[in-house]
Amino acid sequence: SIQGAIDASESGAVISIPAGSYFESLEIDKPIDLQGNSDVTLYSAGYSIGITVSSSDVSISGLSVIGGELTFAGIVVEPGSDNIKILNNSISDIFYQVPQDDSPHGYGILVYGDSSPADPPTDILIDSNTVLNILGAGISLGNMTENVTVSNNLVTNIAPAMINGQELSAG
Repeated sequence: SIQGAIDASESGAVISIPAGSYFESLEIDKPIDLQGNSDVTLYSAGYSIGITVSSSDVSISGLSVIGGELTFAGIVVEPGSDNIKILNNSISDIFYQVPQDDSPHGYGILVYGDSSPADPPTDILIDSNTVLNILGAGISLGNMTENVTVSNNLVTNIAPAMINGQELSAG
């Protein structure tokens, strides 16, 4: 599994994922470079998040992350994660609402920080990704993020969510 390779790797490792379909959710808790190609698909149906990043110095590139009926986010960067690169990925089919949040959104890519204590993710690059078929928010920068660059992404087919009786969708 991809998660098995992550768990077995040393900090700073480059993990090149062989072409194929993978049915799992990933938790990245150490500095790694996760590299796929156009033939690597991560099916996250049955999981709430496709990929969770809770470390600094992480790069994720060349993956196709596809959600399912329980998936509310494709890629999440958590508080305190610095120097993160999300490059050349495809994230799609996220239609479940965040269960513990007041927001009725799903998220393609979500980056958020914390204020108590202050622990914003910093130096984040989100570049050349395709984000489509998402409920509410394609790419979202939550509270307390710093030095984030979002460029050259294609965000399309974002379904509106209902907030206070109003439809809202955000690229």
